[in-house]
Amino acid sequence: FIHITKTAGTSVAKSLFNYLPYHYTAIDYRVIYGKQLFNRYYKFAFVRNPWDRLYSAFRYLKSGGWNDDDKKWAQSNLSEFSDFNDFVDNWLNRENIKKHLHFKPQYQFICDSHEQILIDYLAYFETINDDFKKIAEHLGIDASIGHHNANPAVSYKKIYNEKSRAIVADIYAMDIELFGYEFDGIKERK
Repeated sequence: FIHITKTAGTSVAKSLFNYLPYHYTAIDYRVIYGKQLFNRYYKFAFVRNPWDRLYSAFRYLKSGGWNDDDKKWAQSNLSEFSDFNDFVDNWLNRENIKKHLHFKPQYQFICDSHEQILIDYLAYFETINDDFKKIAEHLGIDASIGHHNANPAVSYKKIYNEKSRAIVADIYAMDIELFGYEFDGIKERK
């Protein structure tokens, strides 16, 4: 399981394995297990609409995140912004997204250096129940998805302005293209 931040990974991991894996990338796992063993394993990850994921990450960190390190980082980096659009308009760029794991593009978790997807099953946050069921069946695990670590439901679609929407489309263009997203949802499952 490749645990991409803010894609329901905590819920998936706790429901399937009853523990939380670190946010290792597919490349990390290939190094840890060796290429031959890595290729034999069933590998999967959940992805999420980049506009939705970014808004979720911002809210999560602004509310304190997972631990004191997240809280300190948010206080140092996010407190100056009046709202989410101010953050996107004045902070979000290709350099800054490297400063915290929650802003790292999703493709960097599951692709090699040639942008080739290294996993066997690409699951979607937007169809989590159906995808989780397929994964559990494949693994031979009798499990249902729980709901852990959730932000209160606020639709990202109501938050973005045109400028911030365009900035995210540019910064996360590879995620949008590789996973078949558009602002309003999944355009084409990959």
